Amino acid sequence: MKLRSAKGPQGRKGPQGRMGLAGPLGPLSPLGPLIPLPNLTSQRAFTFVEALAAMVFVGVLVPIAIQGALVAGRVGEAAERREKAAYLADRVLTEAVVTGTWQSGAQSGDCGTDWPDYRWTLETSDWTTEPGLILVTATVFYKVQSKEYAARLSTLVEEATTQ
Repeated sequence: MKLRSAKGPQGRKGPQGRMGLAGPLGPLSPLGPLIPLPNLTSQRAFTFVEALAAMVFVGVLVPIAIQGALVAGRVGEAAERREKAAYLADRVLTEAVVTGTWQSGAQSGDCGTDWPDYRWTLETSDWTTEPGLILVTATVFYKVQSKEYAARLSTLVEEATTQ
């Protein structure tokens, strides 16, 4: 394989150098005669079938991506509200045990103006495993996109402390 010379018409390199010459594999590279450039005259376009396949792919992918974003948003919101509900259940349970209001039996209420979307219940039951203990359970209810969830915290209190 013989490559053409990079010299201009006068036998020496002209201002165009090697850029104006072509070799057997396509235009010669300005970096040297042995590095061929791609043939820029034979560009290929997408066929109708390829364009249609790309549109179908995008048509399937976009709804899946949107659904994934909605699910991720719902999961994030549920996790944030679950964390607040656990905090509120801890507050309700601690207050009931410290003040002794758990002795009044089942109670319920809302969490005030700071947390308007949360409500709580407080329940007591006998601990069957060991006599003399009472199970006190605080449950905080909250909604995520119209579906209700609950966070529960429980503790054991000695029955002797009630007397």
